[in-house]
Amino acid sequence: MSKVAESDDYGGGINVLTALDSYVYAGGWTTNKVWQIDPTDMSKVAESDDYGGSIAALTALGSYVYAGGDTTQKVWQIDPTDMSKVAESDNYGGGIDALTWHEYTPPPPLVKPSSSIAAKMVAAGLI
Repeated sequence: MSKVAESDDYGGGINVLTALDSYVYAGGWTTNKVWQIDPTDMSKVAESDDYGGSIAALTALGSYVYAGGDTTQKVWQIDPTDMSKVAESDNYGGGIDALTWHEYTPPPPLVKPSSSIAAKMVAAGLI
């Protein structure tokens, strides 16, 4: 493998990466900001305000990027159109080392058919 491109120097260690739409997002320590990076040429497009401490977790959901870390112990919701903080969670009382999301679709309810429904299903050749 060969290196195709690299980003500008983040100014400290990068702890986490995530992607949303056409961009890659990086977070870490020292600069304590989320960088929006164009993966076609690895240029920095924009950056968030200073999170106030090391960024240890990033994820993307819907139209937003979410950042969490150790010092502020809060999750920031960031609008990637201008990299502004939209909202923040309460203090979790400890470091935030991971963020993820999962779309939950509950399974259909388990319903036992009544005997009359079961008889109709048998008669129709369904069971």
